Amino acid sequence: MSMFMVNNYTPTRVVFGAGRLGELATMRLPGRKTMIFVTADGLMEKLGIQQRVLELLKQNGVEAVVYDKITPNPYRKYVMEARDIAKFPAISIIDPELMLSLPRTLTLYQGFDALFHLSECYITNNHENRLVDVYSEEGIRIITKWLPVVAEDGGNLEARLNMSYAANILAGYTQSLINCTSHHITAQTLGGLFPKVAHGASLIMIAEEYYKRVLRYFPDLFDEMGEFMGVRRNEDVKGTGFLNGLINLLDSTDMRILSMSEYGIKRSDCAKIADMTVNNTGIEDMDRYPEKLTAEDIKGILERSYR
Repeated sequence: MSMFMVNNYTPTRVVFGAGRLGELATMRLPGRKTMIFVTADGLMEKLGIQQRVLELLKQNGVEAVVYDKITPNPYRKYVMEARDIAKFPAISIIDPELMLSLPRTLTLYQGFDALFHLSECYITNNHENRLVDVYSEEGIRIITKWLPVVAEDGGNLEARLNMSYAANILAGYTQSLINCTSHHITAQTLGGLFPKVAHGASLIMIAEEYYKRVLRYFPDLFDEMGEFMGVRRNEDVKGTGFLNGLINLLDSTDMRILSMSEYGIKRSDCAKIADMTVNNTGIEDMDRYPEKLTAEDIKGILERSYR
């Protein structure tokens, strides 16, 4: 098994690697009080992870309180409440061993979310910042290889390690250097209007039609990303490489069947989501396409995605 670690400071200290949560008991911390953020479903407590963190902090002489109102699409009330309790983290421990029990569906939602962070940043960057290209290429290659593996066997630590590295390190670093596209903004607006839709699911639902619409703008970039996913470029139909790689990955993980209707979204809601995306949330400063996508463009993407 190929194991590796990452230490980084940007300015949050990042501690990455399987089993490294245990270092919390002896790690030098910036203070004697801390906040633990967990999801509102109580899963971290049921799995024993929450208690383990509390015990490790206690061994280190740190007093901790738990904030347990984190939801898939957090309401503003809870975001502001959490902000007031604890501002900007000093240390981030990313231990893939804690992800071994993550359900398959959530694993895939988060995996595709990471893929789209990487691909969108690659598009926005358009080869300006070499670091974005390096992080994005490696991340896309890793996810293409390891997401189907971890979807089949969630207990595979090597797969979890690689997926966590791609999602938390590589995708995280690209996002710190440049922004995503209107794909993410549309999905976030959809999740805001329909909070039960997990963020990764909202991205997946509209991805195929979104990339069909925008691949015309930067065909070389999309074919390059396709090659990262193992898809040879087609000189007769330029720009389809990433789309074909994405469809292959969606099919291999059974995620292409996701539908808006199963979440209670109606076709008539597409116009509202599109209007909110463009005229309320806003995409004007996000995309770097030669022409701006309009509310009508987003509505078309949503309607063609609907099932």
